[in-house]
Amino acid sequence: GTIEVEMLSRLLPDAPDFSRGFIGIAFRISDAAFESFYIRPTNSTTADPVRKAHGCQYFSYPKYTFAYFRENNITKYEAPNPYGLNEWVTLKAVVEDSRAEFYLNGKLALAVDDLKLGGNAHGSVGFFVDIGTEAFYKDLQIN
Repeated sequence: GTIEVEMLSRLLPDAPDFSRGFIGIAFRISDAAFESFYIRPTNSTTADPVRKAHGCQYFSYPKYTFAYFRENNITKYEAPNPYGLNEWVTLKAVVEDSRAEFYLNGKLALAVDDLKLGGNAHGSVGFFVDIGTEAFYKDLQIN
């Protein structure tokens, strides 16, 4: 199916230094697992090329987390994100079997050919927000 939503993130005044304004979606949520795609808005404006390359990410809980990918030097589930804090961004996820394409403002940001929960996974949809982030969502559409 397709998930589409407009989203905007800001850092809270007391946000820790490591906060990046993480905002996105979770999908195929079940009692024990979910998959997610999110952006790191502060990475779009940094001069650090490593952080800039880590602007958006797919992950799957519980096994294929951010920490798992970093510890194993797996970067194929990340890509740059050109959008910053305080900007409305339209996120569209097109999920079919074990493949997903993630679009930001109509442009393909990341394609994943091997969704970690497999082709038969199903479940609920939710929002993903991380520490230190104030998040706004509007116009959620699920088809």
